[in-house]
Amino acid sequence: MFFKNLETKVLTMGFIDDLLYPDDQVRALGERFKYHRHFFVPDNVGHDGFLLNFSTWAPNLYHFLNLKHFKRK
Repeated sequence: MFFKNLETKVLTMGFIDDLLYPDDQVRALGERFKYHRHFFVPDNVGHDGFLLNFSTWAPNLYHFLNLKHFKRK
């Protein structure tokens, strides 16, 4: 599969009650990549969680961007 051949780190984040991009679909997309991390954000605003609750999910992004070693699947 094409995605497994990419040598890039991929981060996906799912938000509870996100009707546009449900967490299970976001996770499934990310799992197609060789180097993947998924974080689930338990907020209460659905899809707008990435706009309204930056302080909730920003630490996950910071951690992901600072990873030195990434285990291959």
